[in-house]
Amino acid sequence: MGKLRAILPSKPGLKALAVGLIAVASIGVAGPAIANSGDYSVNGARIWRGLGTGGPLGLGYIGQGADVYCWNGEWNYHRNRTTGVTGYSHDSVIWWDGGIPHC
Repeated sequence: MGKLRAILPSKPGLKALAVGLIAVASIGVAGPAIANSGDYSVNGARIWRGLGTGGPLGLGYIGQGADVYCWNGEWNYHRNRTTGVTGYSHDSVIWWDGGIPHC
C-alpha cells in the first residue's frame, strides 16, 4: 500500500472514491455486446449451437424478436428475445436493422 498511499488524495472522502475507482478499474467490468434489433422471417427458424452443426437449441417464430450480435458467412449469431435462446440462424430466416460486425 506504500506506493498506492503516495498517489491517493489526502482527504478521506476523496481517498475512498479513489480506492473505489482503482478497484473497479482493476476488475475490468465489461459491458454487454451491442446488438441490432431484428426478427425471424419464418416460423420455426432453427437456432443452432454452432454454424449449422451441433444440433438445434431452439426455434424462432415471427414476432418473437431477435437481438443480432454478429455474422459469419451466411450465419447470424443472435438471442431470441422471447425464449432467451442464443445461437446461430441462417440469413434466410432472420432479418435485422443496421450493420453488425463479423463474429
